[in-house]
Amino acid sequence: MAAIGNAEKDLHLNKLPAIEIIDAKELLLKNRRFDLIFKYTYLNNHELYKSGTNFYEDLYCEHIRAFNNFYEEYPRKESKSDFLQHFIDNKDSIDRLGFDVNKSIITVDENYELTDGSHRISICAFLGKRVHVRRDISNPYYDYKFFFQRGIKEFYADFAALEQVKLNPNAYIVSLHSVTSQESDNQVADILNKYGFIYYKKDIDLTYNGYVNLKKISYGFDYGENTWLGNLENDYAGAKYHTNETIGKSPLRSFVFICDSLDKVIMAKKEIRDIYKIGNFSVHINDYREEAIELAQTFFNKNSLWALNKRPYNLNTNKIDGLIIELKDWAHQNNIPLDSICASGSTPFAILGIRESRDLDFLHCSNTIPYIANSTIASHESELSYYTAHKFEIIHNPINHFYYKGIKFITLNVLKNMKKIRDEIPKDRDDIILIDNYINHECVKV
Repeated sequence: MAAIGNAEKDLHLNKLPAIEIIDAKELLLKNRRFDLIFKYTYLNNHELYKSGTNFYEDLYCEHIRAFNNFYEEYPRKESKSDFLQHFIDNKDSIDRLGFDVNKSIITVDENYELTDGSHRISICAFLGKRVHVRRDISNPYYDYKFFFQRGIKEFYADFAALEQVKLNPNAYIVSLHSVTSQESDNQVADILNKYGFIYYKKDIDLTYNGYVNLKKISYGFDYGENTWLGNLENDYAGAKYHTNETIGKSPLRSFVFICDSLDKVIMAKKEIRDIYKIGNFSVHINDYREEAIELAQTFFNKNSLWALNKRPYNLNTNKIDGLIIELKDWAHQNNIPLDSICASGSTPFAILGIRESRDLDFLHCSNTIPYIANSTIASHESELSYYTAHKFEIIHNPINHFYYKGIKFITLNVLKNMKKIRDEIPKDRDDIILIDNYINHECVKV
């Protein structure tokens, strides 16, 4: 971090802290301030997709409502529209003129936690700019706990936590298994905050199916598959054994843990295991970044959790899994973000164990897509008129999709509404009956 020569000299003569220049995105990612990711995500998506979804505007407005109920004295703002307009005006100004140190300096505490300037930092992070910061006295942390105390909706908080994990290469998912007592959670928190900090925490209720399916996510990233998990032939014996050892009376507690060193993560994991003295059955922390993202997509999306709990752990998904691999490879080769596509049609049936699906159809944000060699993987844009929501709303609003192996899939409710409108006889009417029966079959928690 480089200091500014003349400004630093003037501040030194006046006995004020020195100014530093810091990459705004780096500062955003090392902060536990929960509001930053809301602002950054709004900027990163709203203009692109506002023609088809209000989700990102709603996301931004929900965190402002929780923070100050749409009132700020200076500059005076008294409504949603005031905050939105001022935010965009600031973004346009900084984009044109850059960050003006003569007008404003970002203040941080001794740990570079932001004390002021959350909108400006988010704007500069989005624009890829560096900012001028000065150390200040510590202020209360506006972390996830602050926002929950102010009544933020969990739906939006979960989405923000997922976005942080996707954006932050130093984000890990700590899974404290239900066999461990919640009475020791404060000890666990102290350990995590010693080596990094807790960005988010959520209690997770799992069925037996859900727990076994979770093992296949948590331990399936070692060289592609982990043989001790088992397979269809032995009914996933290893995953079931590990599940039996980790199930208890508590919910699973999931933490988003920000830590700048894998060595520190390993030390934290060892100290947590020393609390419970039951080996690796007490806690799991991801080794691979892909796993952290997939766990976040599972834990912080209610539809994903529902699917994890409902789908049989011994379901044969070899066919659809192979198509998913091909879809991912195609997207990677053509620089298409996975977040901009959502599997549609009847493909959720195959994931949930309702019935086989012959192909993998998907919706996509772009109007056109590159050629796909496999004819069983295809755009579903021709069926858009039957969906009750715009494709941007389906792809970007988490109420309309769940995740499986890093890919979004439309929910059964979205699929059911589409089939009601299309009404192909007898296929769609039969499928609606299958959907209703599946949804109404109770999910029993462990």
